[in-house]
Amino acid sequence: MTASLLLLGVAVGLLAGLFGIGGGTLMVAGTTGIIYLPAVLLISLASVVFAPVGARLSRQLPAHQLQRGYALLLLILCAAMLWSQFR
Repeated sequence: MTASLLLLGVAVGLLAGLFGIGGGTLMVAGTTGIIYLPAVLLISLASVVFAPVGARLSRQLPAHQLQRGYALLLLILCAAMLWSQFR
């Protein structure tokens, strides 16, 4: 049991480092068995496609515009979550 958990931790650490995500993202979902593969595939595809776009925008736009855009995104997400809870 200990060796298999060690191997799992090493594998998750390598994948998390390779893809630049938090290891907890994989560990929690993987150990509880609740990975929804269509969502994983869509999120992975969107990340691969839009990461270069975001990198390009981060070099072209001033910092204050990026901060305002991110703040607006957070407000929209917050409003959507509140709307879904109280409708």
